[in-house]
Amino acid sequence: MAQLDLSFSAHFDLVTIHPFYDGNGRTSRLLMNYIQRYYHLPLAIVHTEDKAAYYETLQQTRKQENPEIFRDFMYLRYDKHLRTEIDEYNKAVHTQQIQLKTGGRGFSLFFSA
Repeated sequence: MAQLDLSFSAHFDLVTIHPFYDGNGRTSRLLMNYIQRYYHLPLAIVHTEDKAAYYETLQQTRKQENPEIFRDFMYLRYDKHLRTEIDEYNKAVHTQQIQLKTGGRGFSLFFSA
């Protein structure tokens, strides 16, 4: 998807030129998320457990001068994040349905619970 490619490339390019003394990664991820929000896409999240792989991917992308390495990594993280969000939503819906079936606070036509 061109919009995701744009957001991932902007992220990589900004973090690579390293224009600020501090906060380059945060600013790059903010720019990436701004682009995604602009195009009404779900936001990409790099989770804490993926931080070491994120840094390694940045280094490998620079070393091999191949931006596809970083984009592929980000697409995998994007997929992981969306699947996690969907799973959490499904669990919440399932839990809510169980509560309704097991006597949650409801009412009948004639009596309030």
